Amino acid sequence: MRYRPLPRIALALLLFAASASAQEFTLVLDNDFVRAHHNRVTTDVQFTPVGAQIDAHSAAKDGEVHISGTAVMAGSGQPLGFATVAEIMLAEQYEGRGGHLLFIAGEARAGRPIRMRGVWRLWGEHGDRFFSQGTFPAPSTWRPQTNPPHIFEIHPVTQMMREGRQVSFLGDFRFLPGFNDLNDVQRTRGAFGLFERMTCGIVPGARTTTITGSRQQFNFVQFMAELRGRPEVAAGGDGVFMRADIFDQTGQGASATEPLARDVRLVFTAGTAPAAELQRIRGDGRMRLVGFARISLTPVNEAIVSQRAFEGKFPYEIVVTSLGAAR
Repeated sequence: MRYRPLPRIALALLLFAASASAQEFTLVLDNDFVRAHHNRVTTDVQFTPVGAQIDAHSAAKDGEVHISGTAVMAGSGQPLGFATVAEIMLAEQYEGRGGHLLFIAGEARAGRPIRMRGVWRLWGEHGDRFFSQGTFPAPSTWRPQTNPPHIFEIHPVTQMMREGRQVSFLGDFRFLPGFNDLNDVQRTRGAFGLFERMTCGIVPGARTTTITGSRQQFNFVQFMAELRGRPEVAAGGDGVFMRADIFDQTGQGASATEPLARDVRLVFTAGTAPAAELQRIRGDGRMRLVGFARISLTPVNEAIVSQRAFEGKFPYEIVVTSLGAAR
């Protein structure tokens, strides 16, 4: 992804104009957070739940549960600094899953943290237009309590510790029958059309970096990926990144010769069915997949390293959550 460097005065004017628009948002990130996560698939935290949704969404609404809370980075002990929502996929599909949700609800009532790992996601589709890492409303004010205005998610949760044992959710990375939005071709085309039109400015500072740009929309979409190049192993070995051109779930692009999006980075989580299938086909050909967008921190990290402000296309990548429906 290429960005055009701008003078800082020009970027300041751009960010001011963006912040004045109801269609724009601003995010201030700690540089240390960007350095630690730009080449990672997942994050490890001590997560203190505040509100736990015990009843899962129906399959038609995505089949997930939302658990709001606060988090501390497991390695450093530093507060994450965001109102956080952890999401467990396919929550109504597994025997015993209700027991896990009741456990989380009990920890929420007791105010006890849970060691948790999952895919990190920054995506500004829920509520506010301004987010600054380290500053967020008190949990007692969150409404709704299980899904407050937020930009940071642990989505999906891949494992947690429960009463001294590790619970894995890696089996959740599979297709959800009944989630009809995934079959909506126009929704897929609209989502990637929006992603490709979004713009942003990135202004690095000594300790924090400001991203201002288009508001984000859309959650899960189904699509066809035409794979490019070879997989890149993520830092820590928690997954791989793969470049791909994107088509709708029927294999059609924006035109006969043009995909919906070119050279999009796909995020595969280690130990999941999509990652195993990518390895089986050795990164060649096409894959029908389901996933959702998150902010890509790689261009943000590049701006921090160079200490140069940029403006250009909004940096996004797609977290792959399952293989697509068989046809």
